[in-house]
Amino acid sequence: MSVYIASKTRHAPRWRSLRSEGQPIISSWLDESDDGQTKCFSELAERCISEASQADVVLLYWEPNADIHGALIEAGAALASGRMVVQVDESEEDTFSKVFKNHPRWKSVKSLEEAFEFLHSRQENGYHNSR
Repeated sequence: MSVYIASKTRHAPRWRSLRSEGQPIISSWLDESDDGQTKCFSELAERCISEASQADVVLLYWEPNADIHGALIEAGAALASGRMVVQVDESEEDTFSKVFKNHPRWKSVKSLEEAFEFLHSRQENGYHNSR
């Protein structure tokens, strides 16, 4: 199972660490998330959409009041491609769209641990995308 991470770039060290621990994270943006590392932003944008569309699951790390417009585009690309989106919202408030929280390929969880438990259970049960 491949996982694409959609979040703010400030969280890249966390995702790189999880990837190095064996999580199947395929987000190439993690390796150019520091200032000055991206050579071509238009190529990066196309690559992020492509990777989100091809991953088995997009993990959307949501922070209330954070500007995550790019992550929302990646989540939309995943849904449009028949992929699953797992939204992690560690806040106490219900902060996300009621419409998309009811999408059949959208799962909301309260922690990263819960997200990866969900992903591992789907993998163990032979989960395959519809496309």
